[in-house]
Amino acid sequence: MSEKGATDSRGLVVEGNALHDNWNGLPILRLRNLTVQRNHMAGNCTGLIVIGDENKPPDSALTR
Repeated sequence: MSEKGATDSRGLVVEGNALHDNWNGLPILRLRNLTVQRNHMAGNCTGLIVIGDENKPPDSALTR
């Protein structure tokens, strides 16, 4: 069984969210072409998780 590559989110912007007291604040799983900015994360076990993609095409740049 082959895995499908990461989904293109077509420029999705995740912005202005308050993510408090969760297990994972914001998990980004196998997505491409998105921006995460100006979110407030506190009291979570983890704030931001980014899980990439081992398939082709290779993952793109990650900036902060």
